[in-house]
Amino acid sequence: MSEPTLQELSATVAALRSELDAVQAQLKDIGRAVQITEENGRRRIRLKCHSLAVRTTSGEQSFAMLLGSSNNRGFISFYYPDGSKGDIALSLSVNEDDLPAIRLNGQDDKPRVLLTVENDHGFAGCFAPDYAPGAIMRSHPGGGSFAILQPDGKVRGIFMHGDGSSPDKMPATKLLFAAPDSTTVLSLHADLDGSMIALSQPGAPNCATLVAHGDSSSLLVRSPGEATAALVIATRNQASVMTCTGPEGSGTGEAALTSCPKGGSLSLNRPDATCGLEARAADTITWFGLFDREGLETISLCEGSGLHSFNIYLPGSKTKSITFGSTADTAHTRICCPGNEQLQLATNASGTTVITTLMDGERPLVALTHGENGGSIAAYGAHASPGYAALSGQLATASLTVSMADGTTLAGLGATDHGGHLTLNNDLGFPRITMGIFQESSALSLNHTGQKGVELMAGPLGGVLIVHDKDGQVAESLTGFDDDTT
Repeated sequence: MSEPTLQELSATVAALRSELDAVQAQLKDIGRAVQITEENGRRRIRLKCHSLAVRTTSGEQSFAMLLGSSNNRGFISFYYPDGSKGDIALSLSVNEDDLPAIRLNGQDDKPRVLLTVENDHGFAGCFAPDYAPGAIMRSHPGGGSFAILQPDGKVRGIFMHGDGSSPDKMPATKLLFAAPDSTTVLSLHADLDGSMIALSQPGAPNCATLVAHGDSSSLLVRSPGEATAALVIATRNQASVMTCTGPEGSGTGEAALTSCPKGGSLSLNRPDATCGLEARAADTITWFGLFDREGLETISLCEGSGLHSFNIYLPGSKTKSITFGSTADTAHTRICCPGNEQLQLATNASGTTVITTLMDGERPLVALTHGENGGSIAAYGAHASPGYAALSGQLATASLTVSMADGTTLAGLGATDHGGHLTLNNDLGFPRITMGIFQESSALSLNHTGQKGVELMAGPLGGVLIVHDKDGQVAESLTGFDDDTT
């Protein structure tokens, strides 16, 4: 063998040795990464490495899947099969905050879905292209929430629940809808005590609120700008409807309608919030009233317990100016003088009798009534215990009497269809002077202490004068009769 041939052979052996050393080094590295063991009669192959790549079958195509570690944190990445449509499609990893995360990317390599853990609670986010927010779902102590977002990140809707684990809160569920500026336009709330629905519009919060809480329910409706409002409330024992104008709390122009098992009521206010009208209806009474701005009654109607009444009050006073009333047995009216509240005219009717009285406080001035024989008018004096004069109608004529306060008649003037008569009595009511006319004749009688004193008579046959002594016996007489007259 020639010397060049030995040299070539030596070079070839050296090259083979170098390649063998390289293969042995690679096998050593593979031996550190691959472990083959026998466990329970089964052969096990384990790999230890920093990364493991799975390529596609299309030659030079990039990774289909990559398993590896970075900064002492593991990850698994799945790739889009066509690199032109994106890079990593799905990744499972432990992120920089040492929290597990699952990320699904779009073709722009930006996340579409993100699942992770925040504060030891789950978080899920859904996104549009360019990482624009779409929806977020997360759990929190005692519950969870689900939010719908618009591309700028502002919330358009959120659904949440809490179990009331905080000492100052009770279990509750909420559903909110918002306008583009994140202003809440619809709110639903439910807890152990009841539920609530609130409707709003941009610039006008809480236009309508419906609440069911405990043993009551309510509906509050407001106009934009709170120019007007209406409130409906229902409880176990009462239902009310109230309306008002002006800003909340002003109460101007309020109207209220209320009902309960015992009846109902209506109240109307003026623009200055003073009550103008009230009406109430109960089991035993129905009442209607008008009020002035000072809160004093001006007109009232009432029906109850068999009594019907109508009252008109003096302006600025609690005094009744005009009153009408009636029951099944009586009817009455009363008119009060505006310049003198003590001066009143009253009419009372009972059965078949009507009496009209002009009163000065408790003291009568004039009384008007009637009886079987006709009408009667009585006029009283100004004394505290006054006497009175009475003019009474008779069957065909009338009579006039003057009496003391105790009813003792002191003078009487009367008439019949035969003529008139006059009687003057003493302080005890006994007649002392009697004068009368009967057709064409007349008579005058004077007496004392129950005894006749003087009698004077005149008739078609002449006159007669009789004088009695103290015992009432005839002492003297004088007649103008003819001698033949009996």
